[in-house]
Amino acid sequence: MRWILGIIFFVGMYPVLLIMYFSLKDAGNAKDGYCFAIRMKKEWMEDTAVKEIQENYRRKLKRLMQILALIPWVTLVTPTFSIPLTIWMLWMVAVCVLPAFPLIRANGELKEWKRENGLASEKTHEVYTEMKSAGTVRRVKLLAFLPPMLLSAGVAVWSVLYFGRQELLAFGGMIVVFAFITFGCYGIAVWMDRQKTQVISSDSEVNVNYTRARKNLWKNLWLCLAWVNTAYTAAAAIVFAVDWFAVEWLLWGSIGYSVLTLGLLIWYAKRGSAIDASYEEKREEIFADDDDAWLGGIVYYNKKDKRTMVTKRIGIGTTTNLATPTGKLLDGIGIVVFLIVIPVCCIWVILEEFTPMQLSIADNTLVAEQLKVDYEIPVDRIESITIIDEKPRWTKVNGSAMENMCKGTFRIQGEKCEAFLNPQNDFFLQIETAEETYYMSAQDDAGTQELYEKLMETWE
Repeated sequence: MRWILGIIFFVGMYPVLLIMYFSLKDAGNAKDGYCFAIRMKKEWMEDTAVKEIQENYRRKLKRLMQILALIPWVTLVTPTFSIPLTIWMLWMVAVCVLPAFPLIRANGELKEWKRENGLASEKTHEVYTEMKSAGTVRRVKLLAFLPPMLLSAGVAVWSVLYFGRQELLAFGGMIVVFAFITFGCYGIAVWMDRQKTQVISSDSEVNVNYTRARKNLWKNLWLCLAWVNTAYTAAAAIVFAVDWFAVEWLLWGSIGYSVLTLGLLIWYAKRGSAIDASYEEKREEIFADDDDAWLGGIVYYNKKDKRTMVTKRIGIGTTTNLATPTGKLLDGIGIVVFLIVIPVCCIWVILEEFTPMQLSIADNTLVAEQLKVDYEIPVDRIESITIIDEKPRWTKVNGSAMENMCKGTFRIQGEKCEAFLNPQNDFFLQIETAEETYYMSAQDDAGTQELYEKLMETWE
């Protein structure tokens, strides 16, 4: 299982490093009139100081990315589950955060260069709005997204009913989550489609046509992602229904899902660059200097701009205006996830894996605990106790499953049961009550056999 998860992590997460590098490496080029998110003219780019800032940025970014590229390979030789998972989670945070530091430094240096040379405009934070056809450029239609949403909803409903009958509601719940992503694709597409017409020229027709092309590209991207997610949702439902032990099929489906998603993002980036290139000659430098609204070239904070989403000056896609209530909410959620949720989850997984499993008898009750009391089974409710010396075939329905710890609801030998055991052991207790079947073990075989003897004496 550890190797399977390792492959999923590499396929699903490692490409993020490449995406970050290729989206940031050209931040110092004068693309669309911006260098490090600072408004620049072509003749200014020839200054020796500017070229030195560019070279320092590229060198620091490349060195940082090389270091980040090496870290995940350590997980291949790490024998536990929680430590590689923690490395991957913290690595993902580092990949999203650390490359911002060379960019912030370069942005500050270039901004200071403009001030020292008297090139910064006195008009700041001003925003130009296209009034012709304002708010009427719409490309997203419900009818186009309706088929994937209906298919995803149908698969979700079927899964809940099917797995519910087989007491595998957890699998049905997973399919519902997958299906919900399809609806999320439509919601994001509508949200992006309602953004204001972007101003790149004094000619309104140019602005409208450019916005129409960009919104059409966004619509196509989210529509394709909706279909890809629908296909993955249906495939996962089929795998779970046919054979819930077929982890390798879900693995290959996840790999295909990641590859297709990455391919769509690359296609979007290329098409977006092609659209920008086709309008390059129509762009005009007629706008007030709003460099100070871009904090570090990354965070956009402009009280005069009522838009929630704005086009990034660096990289691809859009970002939020932190001065708006929605922008504050979205960024606040992101900060909570990165700084609180991920570290707390990693610490919890580490504690679960390295805290010994304890079985004991107290007050005529079998108590199973690890970090907390997981099961309490009154001895007088036990109908049979058997010690088995072979590992049964199992798959998790819900709970935790690691190389040295399994607890929660599992399918063992085709039957639903509760598990609290160390899969590295050779001996396990099979305990039957009128309501449930339990498979349990202490942290080691000696502890399991000792508890079995005590339990038999108490039970008899």
